[in-house]
Amino acid sequence: MEDVIERCRVTATLMPPTLLQRLLETDADRSSLQAVVLGGSPASPNLLRAATDRLGPIVWQGYGQASPGVIAMLTPDDIVAGHEASVGRPPPAVRVAIREGEIYVRSPHQMIGYWNDPEQTREVLSNGWIRTRDLGYVDGQGYLHLTGQARDVIMVNAEVCYAGAIERALAEHPAVAQAYVVGAPDPETGEAFHAFVVPIGDEPPDLQELARLVRRQLSRNNLPSSITVTRDVSLSASGKPDKDALIAAIR
Repeated sequence: MEDVIERCRVTATLMPPTLLQRLLETDADRSSLQAVVLGGSPASPNLLRAATDRLGPIVWQGYGQASPGVIAMLTPDDIVAGHEASVGRPPPAVRVAIREGEIYVRSPHQMIGYWNDPEQTREVLSNGWIRTRDLGYVDGQGYLHLTGQARDVIMVNAEVCYAGAIERALAEHPAVAQAYVVGAPDPETGEAFHAFVVPIGDEPPDLQELARLVRRQLSRNNLPSSITVTRDVSLSASGKPDKDALIAAIR
């Protein structure tokens, strides 16, 4: 990818955060880039700041889904202004509502239903609002923040825990570019978390510091049973982290 950018003098590109991290680790000539748009999964604040420092104010982050389309956009100016912990503001024509912590969207470019699947349509679409199944909140300045996924629930010692909350805690460490957390069966606790962190520089983060970050913010049941430092996270066809491959890696 970095060779293509250098050879073809690419000016604009769309990529997931994992590929952006790889791009920052190379010595390829990136001077032709005028816009880097991130999608697929949210980038950590550390990665957004590092990319802006290295590439300049050209980094954008989009948040959306196939059914409602674009939900929010984080602009280069937003990152420079210190809003990189959010996914940006909704476009003027998009309405966002938070219901019991879950994000609902109403948009002029959303779907009208699933093809030949009225049951799933009723589950997701209600009175013109699309249920995203993502958790989040809108701050006082209108920026949308993601806190996890309603479906991404892990039961540890009968406590409901969310992988997204652990990922956010781990990503606060200054040496972490991205963090991914998966759940797997555990004979003692029912299920357990396993974390994978991508370092932002040459030095790997201290694993005990990472554990303390999680423990300061979340309950003991949210502590990952393992934390693996990796520079190579497999991606799915949609550009999202392949969590099935991560689960396979701990077996």
